[in-house]
Amino acid sequence: MSWKKERSRPPRKFIQGNVLTDVFAALMAFLDDDLWFFYYRRLIHAKALRNMSLATLNGMILRGSIKSAHINPDWIAWERDRFAKLDHKIKSEILFGDSK
Repeated sequence: MSWKKERSRPPRKFIQGNVLTDVFAALMAFLDDDLWFFYYRRLIHAKALRNMSLATLNGMILRGSIKSAHINPDWIAWERDRFAKLDHKIKSEILFGDSK
């Protein structure tokens, strides 16, 4: 994996998923507050898509320019490795919220 090299950049948090082609299913997916989508290469939250007009969303969906976003497994491994390198005091502050 490229993120294990010494001076490499961290991996992207999200990767592109499937193209949303069904208008009704896509509009229903936008109702979920926890989902992210790609508009071409730009990452967009579902709340931002809900603020757009239906005509704009319909055109974007029919063009095939909106894709679902999935969490990148390489990013999860990178975050776990980064957390493992922290000292015990900082880990306890993150996990338990105490500053002792």
